[in-house]
Amino acid sequence: MGKTNAKLTLIDPALGQEVWSTRRANNVVQGAAGRELDVVAIEALAARIAARNAPGRERIAVIVPIAHGAAAVLVDRAGEVVVAPDYEDPCFDEVSAQYLPLRDDYSLTFSPSLPLGLNLGRQLFYLQTRRADLFQRSAHVLLYPQYWSWRLSGAMAAEFTSLGTHTPICGARTNRPIRRWPANRAGRACCRRSARPPIDWVASGKAWRTPPGSARPAKSHAAFMTRMRRTCAS
Repeated sequence: MGKTNAKLTLIDPALGQEVWSTRRANNVVQGAAGRELDVVAIEALAARIAARNAPGRERIAVIVPIAHGAAAVLVDRAGEVVVAPDYEDPCFDEVSAQYLPLRDDYSLTFSPSLPLGLNLGRQLFYLQTRRADLFQRSAHVLLYPQYWSWRLSGAMAAEFTSLGTHTPICGARTNRPIRRWPANRAGRACCRRSARPPIDWVASGKAWRTPPGSARPAKSHAAFMTRMRRTCAS
């Protein structure tokens, strides 16, 4: 998942070669907190393309989500997306004067101060101070690659290279969330398991299904699962 394009690629591990690829241009949408990543459209298109067009899709054994840094998706306790900020939104500069004194030193994070929302910590600070309504609704902060991992597997996790991608909320030497970050939800909440499973990703008879014992999906995802099954059957 790049900032400009979303891309699906099939790799043959025996050959070590790309055997098929497709991409789409990403759009920025206007959401509750300003500019947002269009995660809904990306998911819908990726599922449709994978189900209909990917050659040899029944042989897919591993899915590896890769996504750009300085991005996270905040979800609530029901697993619904609250906000997926776009780091190029100029609104994040509005809190620079307040945010900069709270930053830990570069020697701790190896993360320089960057403009707009290129520091994820600045995005979270903006939401905490300017959009407290959205921030308080959020139960989990998922770094962007791990958001897509969760959508496919149901497992919420934090991964240190994502936490360390100019966030700066993770100690470069300690691999632990920085203590000075006021809420530190990116260090704590994203490691908890979701109360709701992800999509039931079905592709031509091959399925990655909800882990046993998980809660039932929300209605919107039940509808998505139904569309996927109809697509694969057609």
